[in-house]
Amino acid sequence: MSDQPEALKAVVRRNTLEVQSDGNFELFDELFADDFLDGIRVNAVAPGTIDTELLRTSPGIAQASEGFRQRTPLRRLGKPAEVGDAVAFLGSDLSSYVSGTALLVDGGLLSVI
Repeated sequence: MSDQPEALKAVVRRNTLEVQSDGNFELFDELFADDFLDGIRVNAVAPGTIDTELLRTSPGIAQASEGFRQRTPLRRLGKPAEVGDAVAFLGSDLSSYVSGTALLVDGGLLSVI
């Protein structure tokens, strides 16, 4: 990317920093910045609280998840299949013009916190 115009580098940096959360998207940031101009689509899925066996059987986590459920606009936890559907969408031709984004699968939680 050394021949990339500085303005485009700034846009790449701004977009990837907006989706970073506690360093969880550092790898996404690096992949996106390196491959953006090569025609490679780089996206991420950012799930919210997902109803899993581990969540239901871990005492502290189960209690904390109830708070997330109550604050989530859809008033429920996500299902593992819903995260899988998001991944399938990003890997399909339906998202052929989607690149450089993190798809939130969080029932709208991030929009209200």
